[in-house]
Amino acid sequence: MKKEESQVFAEYLYATASVYGRELTKDVIKIYLSVLKDYPFDAIKEAIERCILTKETFPVPAAIIKELTDKGDLSIRSELAWSYVLDVIDVCGIYESFTFKDKAIRKAISLIDYDIELCMCERNDMHWKKKDFIESYKVFAESNFNYDAPNYFSGIIEINNNGWENFKGKIYIAELKQFVKQEEIIKIIDGYKPNLKLAVKPKKQIIGGING
Repeated sequence: MKKEESQVFAEYLYATASVYGRELTKDVIKIYLSVLKDYPFDAIKEAIERCILTKETFPVPAAIIKELTDKGDLSIRSELAWSYVLDVIDVCGIYESFTFKDKAIRKAISLIDYDIELCMCERNDMHWKKKDFIESYKVFAESNFNYDAPNYFSGIIEINNNGWENFKGKIYIAELKQFVKQEEIIKIIDGYKPNLKLAVKPKKQIIGGING
């Protein structure tokens, strides 16, 4: 959830509480915001609406998260996947290496020019990129993972080996919202450990076409 959406969410939650004849304090709203901050606002809103339709009591955070993480709801999963991609763009850009536990995300990204089409894209133009990504993600998420996908994506720092010591061998895992050490990544992606000597992208593509 974006910071600017917090007030909209608070107002929506106040309105939802009134449906159940309840009044919420600011402290309670802060708890909801803290617990749900990593989920897209639209997905949260849809989850609350489903709770209203199916539950007789005001939805607590656990009930909302259960709706959000329901494996049968592909639309919610795809929205969350896109949110993770935006996390990577904000935190890593084209410089730092990253990966995802979700193989379908890795495959969907591999079909897009991450450097130019995503990192170099104005946020106002992201609507169409989001649409393309979500359509691809849904296809792969439903295909029982019978496809090849990159294990992780190398950033400029790793590929050029400039300042790699300062980077300290860490790769960003968006779903965990933290940097994970190289030796620990094998616990996240079974049977794979990155080879830092591999440089798979040509320089022109890495720098987003600035020199050509």
